[in-house]
Amino acid sequence: MKENKANGKTLGYNIDDPMNVIVETMAETRPDDLERLAAQTPSGQLKLQMEAALFNNLLEADPEAAREKAKSSTVPRTAAERYAAIGNTLVKTDPEQAFKLAKDLFAVCPDALSMMQMVEYPGGASGSGGAVPGVDEFFKALVTSDPGRALEMTLPLKPNPHGNSAFETVSAQWIERDLPAYADWVNQQTDDKFRARGANLIIDVLRNQRNFVEAAEWAMVSNKETNKWQLRNLFLDWNRNDPEGATDWLENVNLPADRKQEFRSATTR
Repeated sequence: MKENKANGKTLGYNIDDPMNVIVETMAETRPDDLERLAAQTPSGQLKLQMEAALFNNLLEADPEAAREKAKSSTVPRTAAERYAAIGNTLVKTDPEQAFKLAKDLFAVCPDALSMMQMVEYPGGASGSGGAVPGVDEFFKALVTSDPGRALEMTLPLKPNPHGNSAFETVSAQWIERDLPAYADWVNQQTDDKFRARGANLIIDVLRNQRNFVEAAEWAMVSNKETNKWQLRNLFLDWNRNDPEGATDWLENVNLPADRKQEFRSATTR
């Protein structure tokens, strides 16, 4: 992977590809020629690569000009990538400006952390979701700086119907760094939908850690609509891994007798 000198992040392509070497060399030694070549190149990965190399050089030489170029970008994906590149250079030295850039990023590209990318081919097309290059790294840095503020930036965004939304992505970054702090944030939420979404992520992590006791505690107080099936599935997983512990929990937990019997019956199927 080729390192971006401006922000220490990877550009996302293989340096062993001869074309990548040519683009990087031209960006450093003949930027005017590369800019003319990029203007004549059809839309596609190569054009994006040329534009990224030129922008990285501009960011290193003239950060203010780079920011103006990002603002003037008319393609949301390109604007998001450029805002992220600038933000990555500022998180440690000027976090306030970095958060302002993140706000600008979401304003032009709300799905930058989970953008669907379509690939067309004869007879059809296929799509995959993922963050715009550099955006995931940018938000990891923001989470390191101020996780609560970073996560709250995602609250106004619509959930992604195709996979993880910005809320889930940034939550996962925070959970990886500090699960107890994230749990405290979730407990303080007054909006049930965000409390439920956060609780579900915590339950999944605890379940994967085989910490079934705490996972069950969260499931007992999470979203009432999903609680029934979530708690049942958690119990079945618990019973497969630790039958004695699951049975002891079921005997002592405050659940209606018919639900307890439902759980017992499910383990014998």
